[in-house]
Amino acid sequence: MYLNLYQSHFSYIKDFKKYAKSYACPKCGKKWRHPGNFRRHEVTCDGAVTYKYPGGAYHLPQTIFQKLEDEGIDVPTKDRYYPFRATYDIECLLKPLKDDTTP
Repeated sequence: MYLNLYQSHFSYIKDFKKYAKSYACPKCGKKWRHPGNFRRHEVTCDGAVTYKYPGGAYHLPQTIFQKLEDEGIDVPTKDRYYPFRATYDIECLLKPLKDDTTP
């Protein structure tokens, strides 16, 4: 029986030949089947993981006020936000139960 220990977790290895022929970088986690490729990578690895996103990195969309400024309409900061918040007490909208089983 072959077991793999990762941090504090054991996992069972079904096929040891496949397991023994894989090489993983301890810094970035990238894997190879050939040890030479791993050794070449290990020399230059800085541990940073590169994520590739279709369409590029995420950028926050413009707010409505920024869009208005692009059109030449200026909304003063004091008029952008309402000074009070509306809150509701949902329990006041519920109908009381007339069941003998409720406490």
